[in-house]
Amino acid sequence: MIKATMTINLTLTGPILTQSSAPGDWGLDLVAARNTEDKLYLPGTLLVGKLRQAWQELQDAVSEAHWFSPKIDQWLGKYSEHGLPNTKQLFFSDLVYRGECQTTTHSRIKIDAKRGAVDKHQMALIESPFLTGKDYQFTGELHFFTIDETEASVIIRHVIAGLNWTAQLGAMRSVGFGRIKNVEYSNTIKALPEPNPQAQIPAENIVLSIRPLYPFCITGKPVADNLFESVSIIPGGAVLGAIATTWNQLCNRSGGQVDDGLDDKQRPTLKKYFSHIRISHALPSEQLGVRPLILPLSLTKVPDDKTLYDVILLDGPCLINEKAPEFAVDWKHDANADYGWPTVTKELRTRTAIDPNTLRSADNELFSYEQIPPSTLSWNTQLDLSRIPEVDRNAVYRELQSLLSHGIAALSKTKTPASVEWILPSAQATQKSDATPLNGNQWIVTLQTDTLLGAPTGLDESSGQAELHAMYAEAWQDLSDNKLQLVRYFARQRLSGGKYRRSIFQAGKKDYRPWLLTEAGSVFLLQTTKDTNKEDGKKLIGQWLSQGLPLKGAVLNYYGIGPDLAKQWQDCPFIAQNGYGEIAVNLQLHTQLKPEYITPIHSL
Repeated sequence: MIKATMTINLTLTGPILTQSSAPGDWGLDLVAARNTEDKLYLPGTLLVGKLRQAWQELQDAVSEAHWFSPKIDQWLGKYSEHGLPNTKQLFFSDLVYRGECQTTTHSRIKIDAKRGAVDKHQMALIESPFLTGKDYQFTGELHFFTIDETEASVIIRHVIAGLNWTAQLGAMRSVGFGRIKNVEYSNTIKALPEPNPQAQIPAENIVLSIRPLYPFCITGKPVADNLFESVSIIPGGAVLGAIATTWNQLCNRSGGQVDDGLDDKQRPTLKKYFSHIRISHALPSEQLGVRPLILPLSLTKVPDDKTLYDVILLDGPCLINEKAPEFAVDWKHDANADYGWPTVTKELRTRTAIDPNTLRSADNELFSYEQIPPSTLSWNTQLDLSRIPEVDRNAVYRELQSLLSHGIAALSKTKTPASVEWILPSAQATQKSDATPLNGNQWIVTLQTDTLLGAPTGLDESSGQAELHAMYAEAWQDLSDNKLQLVRYFARQRLSGGKYRRSIFQAGKKDYRPWLLTEAGSVFLLQTTKDTNKEDGKKLIGQWLSQGLPLKGAVLNYYGIGPDLAKQWQDCPFIAQNGYGEIAVNLQLHTQLKPEYITPIHSL
């Protein structure tokens, strides 16, 4: 089992143009693409498209060559069918030009066929940083995982053949832009180490620091059918999916499931317990291993005062310093930066499919991704092996450590590879949780992820505060086996579903039921019931801190989710193993930011 890295140097003769999705200076109609480092580049996706075209053409031209048999669908991925994504094996970075260049402009016109003169409104001014006749070298990388060196050499041989067959790259090829003059390459092949039999899982929590190598996109709710915005948090389920895809590629399999067909004799224990592993959401940070805090929705401000106040411990509505409090939805300043959240740079890239017959943009195939480029940030996720029997925990730990030694493949919608670093023991978050009860028998629970908390049975557009409170009260009773009860809360909700998730998780079910998620930052004040002592409550809270909130009771019944923890991923994406249900408990800010000068509303 190996990982191969291939450095690719393409020498192109100017002029060269790949179009930017961002606007340029005034008067320019076509602008050259630049990355966040302000370097000119050829997109890796462009190289993938040209390689696919070259292999298809070569198959027709050299059908008798016994060595040439590209596995196009496996290596570059099949086209999506019925809205379902497909995996690929080869991951190309952008090819970047790191030299100096002199920016000039070219103009193009369209001739009116009848008059033989320039057609009205048909002149375009093109940015041209690459001079005509001068050579420029673009450098990038190809990463892939495969079973052995023989398979790696086959892939590399096909890639070089495809690149040498390709004559031009970029736009304006019909007028001589983007001619490829030379192709150079070098290879690095690293074998996966065998699991270390001496490795012992540390007692502390383990943090994995993930750094995507190429721009990535974790899509939230689509803005439009062909426009995808990226969120800054990588879900634990996306990390687990990338690990499964990597493992399959190392075993020369397509797909991304860990099942009986996966043949890896070095990692039998990991295969047995893979569905028991919990990986929390990966959060961005400027500090290696540190995971920032999702702020509770109980935080408020008042006009003309930048101070934050937390009102979860107050008995009812009130004025603060004789002023009405304002919650996060009304804030102009983002307070997250004060609690470890960095600024995440994003860029918009627009892509299109090419019609193989006309070699022009295909109809109805234009789409845009908002992407997060590689940076100095790390995305830190916590690894939890507590669901695995203690006797097998060390084996799972060392087998997983071996598997991730050279990173993971196919992360996010853009299928980027990523490096993985183990942080032992875990670095501390910006604020610690504390399972010690407040006031003798109370805990403040703040959701750190969107969570499937409660079943919306009986809720509709006419439901109000009483119905929502009843749903949450029942949810916490289910989760705690009637040991804890709800006192008050501040929460937001959203629906998640759609055609793709229904086809994956609710196929064959008569009723379509989108998941009602309680959003990250929602905060709940809980206390022990009359017949429960605080030690039982403390033990339960500690278990939730370690393993996340499980799915129980009404939630399982309403959504038709099975009770077997190892199989719940087949029925629902929002399970604890995928990072959902993570909580923070009794944060210091709840007491530190409690307002002193309040006026209860009922006393006015």
